[in-house]
Amino acid sequence: MDRRLSRANWSTKNAKKTFTPAKISAPIIENAAAAPSAPVQKQPPKQRRPHKIDNSGVNRRFSVKLNPQEAQSVQKDALSQFPPLPEGAEAAVSENRQQTALDSSALLTDLSAESFDAVPYVQGYLKDANATKIDQFARDLSDLASSNDGDVKHTITQSFNQVLTVSRTMVEAEGVLEELKGPAMKLNEILSSQAEEAQEKMDNGSNKDNRRSVLLLEKKWASNLNSLFKEVEGAQKFVSAIPGRHVVAESRRWGELNAITCKPIRPAHLIILNDHLLVATRKRTGDRKKTVAAQCWPLRDLVISKAANAGEHTLSLKINGMVFLFQTDSLNEYNKIVSHLRAAKDELASTMELEKAKQKDLTESVSRLSVTHERLSKNSDYLHDLTTKLNHRRSRSLDLNDKNSTQNLNTVDEGLMNIELYLGHHKYVEAVGFLTRVSDQIDRLQNQSPDEQFALLLKLKKLKWENLKEKLVKLLSWEISNPLSSSREIMETVDLFQMIHMEEKARDLVLESKSKQLDKLVSQLKFEGDVKKYILQMSLIYFTFIKNTYLLYEQCFRETGQKVIFVGWMNEKIAAYNKLFRRQLMDYSEQSELYRNCVKISQLQSISLRKIGINVDHLLVT
Repeated sequence: MDRRLSRANWSTKNAKKTFTPAKISAPIIENAAAAPSAPVQKQPPKQRRPHKIDNSGVNRRFSVKLNPQEAQSVQKDALSQFPPLPEGAEAAVSENRQQTALDSSALLTDLSAESFDAVPYVQGYLKDANATKIDQFARDLSDLASSNDGDVKHTITQSFNQVLTVSRTMVEAEGVLEELKGPAMKLNEILSSQAEEAQEKMDNGSNKDNRRSVLLLEKKWASNLNSLFKEVEGAQKFVSAIPGRHVVAESRRWGELNAITCKPIRPAHLIILNDHLLVATRKRTGDRKKTVAAQCWPLRDLVISKAANAGEHTLSLKINGMVFLFQTDSLNEYNKIVSHLRAAKDELASTMELEKAKQKDLTESVSRLSVTHERLSKNSDYLHDLTTKLNHRRSRSLDLNDKNSTQNLNTVDEGLMNIELYLGHHKYVEAVGFLTRVSDQIDRLQNQSPDEQFALLLKLKKLKWENLKEKLVKLLSWEISNPLSSSREIMETVDLFQMIHMEEKARDLVLESKSKQLDKLVSQLKFEGDVKKYILQMSLIYFTFIKNTYLLYEQCFRETGQKVIFVGWMNEKIAAYNKLFRRQLMDYSEQSELYRNCVKISQLQSISLRKIGINVDHLLVT
């Protein structure tokens, strides 16, 4: 029996002491005299239980915690008590281990072979084996089996973890796909609509598609304007639903103030149209409130400013000598109304200027045509009628009998409009393309149509085309003359000139602009008393500039005959250099050392031109 169990049974350390009354062996007789005497039986002696000994503090295991140094010393002392191993024992043990490892690896290789057969292998391997080899073979098989079991368990665990990881990833991916389902459907709808529009564009052409976009925008504007008329009572008394008029912005968080006392008068609803500012207020009629239009002013007559002494977010509008104050409690609403008001005024001003310019161009075109055409010069009524037809396309289309002619004129008008658009955006490549295309269309229509009225209309279109061409030439000329333009930009601009058959104009512009740049550089050169230094700087500027100009000219104009013009320009610049050279050394003799040194400086700097095939030694001062 375990000592601990015995110790637990005999221990009285935690025992509770209780009182137990003694048993009465016989009843107590109250009247002893009356009762007969009976023999008294003796009670057997009470057996005592053996005393439990508390031996909880005996036979216990003790543990002592030693530091690493003490543990090593104790281990050495314990090992020193054993007798030493015989000689060669360690080498034999190591050799036996290596042999065992080799046998195990060879056994694994044999068992893994495809042609392995258990019975012949065991018979052949253990044919002359002793008991030790048989035991070693059995241990090797047991170790291989254990190792295979461990590998299988590890592989199964790893595969299970990978399956769990893939499962969690699939669940997450399913959630993400579920979230992307809605946006993907919206994207699919957008792409479908865009595909339909692209198909329509391919079928009907880009011009018809642009018209469709404009019509959709005008339809949206008209719808918004109708909604405004329904919401604001009396708005139609101030503004009418004309094509192009639309609502730009509106805000309800405003109130009108008295211009003198700056006290609130009434709530205000500001509505900004593209050409008017409409002010509405809220009035109570019966049990409900409604918005009623109060005032309306043209944007071109409004003067916008910030009220100085009327508090924060107060807008001051001045029109016809009268001042109106409007205040809001929101900075965002204030900035919104002010920014949209100014933007609408600027856009309206630019539109009016464009209309005036178009009208001016039209008047000039008709005037120029009236001078050259005998019928127009004699009949002013016909001229006015023709101008009216040009301004109103619908009336023109009704007067012309040939429907194809009307469509051709529309195509020419759209081409001219595209040229103006690309010129405004400085997209010169597209503008040149449309310019060439419209010119070909006008020439073709002039050769085909026998109608005199149609021919006159084409002449007017031709005049407008020439005006646009002049505008394009001015813009391209500025690009070449700009000193900040790079060589690549100049080359691209020269190519555009060549596309419109104005190569000579481009060549003259390149050489002229380079002459101006060279003269400006030389004029900035200051003489500080050192003649040699001044001649060195001047020659360096001249010859380097001539070299760079030649390289640019050669890239822009590759024909051999064009180089003759550059040689003439170069001779002019060398002559100008010689003139400055002589003027600077006019006080020195040609035989003086300073003069000869300056000549050598000029000859040395001209070597850079000789490297590119230009020899100017015979042109320099000697």
